[in-house]
Amino acid sequence: MYKTEDGMTQPYNIPEPLSSISCGVKNGEYYGSEACDSLFGLTSDGRAYVWAENHYGQLGLGHRNHVEEPTELPGFDNIVKFAVGEDHVLFLTAGGEVYGMGENDKGQITSSISKKNCKRPTLVEELEGINIVDIAAGNEFSLALTDDGRVYSWGTKQYGVLGRKGKSKPKLVTGLNRQVITSISCGFSHAMAATTKEVFWWGFYAGCGVPYQKTPAKVDLPSGHVVSVYAKGAALFALC
Repeated sequence: MYKTEDGMTQPYNIPEPLSSISCGVKNGEYYGSEACDSLFGLTSDGRAYVWAENHYGQLGLGHRNHVEEPTELPGFDNIVKFAVGEDHVLFLTAGGEVYGMGENDKGQITSSISKKNCKRPTLVEELEGINIVDIAAGNEFSLALTDDGRVYSWGTKQYGVLGRKGKSKPKLVTGLNRQVITSISCGFSHAMAATTKEVFWWGFYAGCGVPYQKTPAKVDLPSGHVVSVYAKGAALFALC
């Protein structure tokens, strides 16, 4: 739904059924329905429709103009997931490749190019040849999960969101190397990862009692089984 110039609420004209919709955030607002910004819809056969705010080219259409109606993202028919950060977006293909669109000033899409803004889908070249099965995006940083349970992080180093030392380009989160990770998620300035039995977090979280956590720290849980983790805004969730 969107509001017209006269204040009336109208539904979006979506050309065909969508199997999922991912929503961006507006000006760092990670809470509530009014924070919805850019929108990304997937069809059951791997095509994508994109629309709404596009200040950083995050819709991947080659420009930065607002897009009023759902518009098909050209050139892709094998997308399985979108991960929407604050001003950048990642998507994962069925072949395990990762592409990004939007702001790239901290290398949150890729460090292989000098562009600070990607208005077209841009391959994360540093992950080529690695079979990626999941992705997550936060505020100026990104995560990717491999098919053998390893986690890559890249983008800004602020607040320890990469969970490791070293450069901003995609590198393994070494503190998780002895773990087989099955689930990842990003909040605004923190991240989570889980095995089937344990949950880890790092970055900035106001409720942890420390300024920020630079490396993965284990979360004490009452259950010995973990299905998945989910980070949103400044909150952490685990499904056990």
